[in-house]
Amino acid sequence: MEEDKKQVIEENAKKIKEKIKQMHDNQDVEEAKKQLRELLVSLKPWDIPLIEQSLIKEGTTISQIALMCNLHVELFREHVLGGESLKGVPAWHPLDVLIKENHQLLKDSEKLTLYVKYLDNISTEEEKNRKIEEIKDFLATMFDLKKHYFKQQMLLFPYIERRGITGVPRVLWAKEEEILDKLKDSMREVKLDPDIAKLKKNLMGLSTAISDQIFRETNILYPTCWALLSEGEWVAIQNQSGLIGYYKIDLPSNGWKSEMKAINPYEVEEAIKEEQLSKLPMEVRNSMSLGMDNYTPVKEGAFKLDMGYLSIEELESIIKTLPFELTFIDGDDRLRYFTNNSNMIFLRTESTIGRKVEFCHPPSSVHIVKKIVQEFKEGKRDVAEFWININGKKVYIRYFPVKNKKGEYMGTLEVLQDITSMVNIHGEKRLMDFEN
Repeated sequence: MEEDKKQVIEENAKKIKEKIKQMHDNQDVEEAKKQLRELLVSLKPWDIPLIEQSLIKEGTTISQIALMCNLHVELFREHVLGGESLKGVPAWHPLDVLIKENHQLLKDSEKLTLYVKYLDNISTEEEKNRKIEEIKDFLATMFDLKKHYFKQQMLLFPYIERRGITGVPRVLWAKEEEILDKLKDSMREVKLDPDIAKLKKNLMGLSTAISDQIFRETNILYPTCWALLSEGEWVAIQNQSGLIGYYKIDLPSNGWKSEMKAINPYEVEEAIKEEQLSKLPMEVRNSMSLGMDNYTPVKEGAFKLDMGYLSIEELESIIKTLPFELTFIDGDDRLRYFTNNSNMIFLRTESTIGRKVEFCHPPSSVHIVKKIVQEFKEGKRDVAEFWININGKKVYIRYFPVKNKKGEYMGTLEVLQDITSMVNIHGEKRLMDFEN
């Protein structure tokens, strides 16, 4: 019985190898692709790894086997998109973009398993070193997966949290952190003189974690967002996605477009309807908290800033809390503002407000100040920086041109900071290292 199964595997591997060679040599690519798809559909899922192993033993390269993996992933993706919960997602819609990124991630997770199988078949030290370098280069290309996860954390999660769905985002975020840790561990291992057994374990763990996360996103997160979010909410997500970036895909210039006004999470006021509730995955329905989060950042007395809303009192308090001193010289070269910190490095008085900048500095240095301001106005300089010692403190002084949205000069900002405690900082102290 085992011999019969082995023979079937070898026969299928031979057929697949022929089709891969046709595709690789650009001979009847579409026909070969069609026949390969038909063959893959007929196989059992557990046959694929055995066939890959057979191909590796015959000397087929990873790039050639990846052609088969890509088709295998396409079949999986078609199965996913064929589900009722994600029907009607337009091409290059923000949700479709996330699905396309998962398509790439699934290919890469399969490629990781191929590398593990190749490590099982290494016979020389030279071959091992070459393969290790190849794995290192490949892992380096995967670090952009944090862009995929960051889009979900910062753009998708707030919309469903607003509607009282908080458990699912928490779990998904924790899993995303685990995946990034596994990727870092794998890269750390491969950069050393790696223990092959440990490296294989790391790569397989990373591959499994990525494919498991794709399953969670496809079956829980995406159907939830598709059922709940309005078109305006998707517009806001699309508008901000480009700031974060994408995982191994390029967006076309003629992608999804909408004339709807962008709606941010804090602007969502409508609770989940019964009709929407029935479309949510069971895992989501079982983890919902008590109703809508009705918080609004638009408080009485607050005014809209570029990003968010603050009252004058809040803004002044924030500026005073900053660990540096600010001084603003306007477009007329007049001192218009400075922060009134309790422990000022350079003492200033209110009587200097409105004073010409040239009269705020000693005669010996005023020509330097004028030169810096003039270069800012002409667009020749973006920063001027100095550091000095005052009363046992190391003080860092920087000047920046302040410009409006059109790029027009509005004034100069001076930033003073006591960096004495920072000069000798080494290593890391992370948030998780914090102790009360």
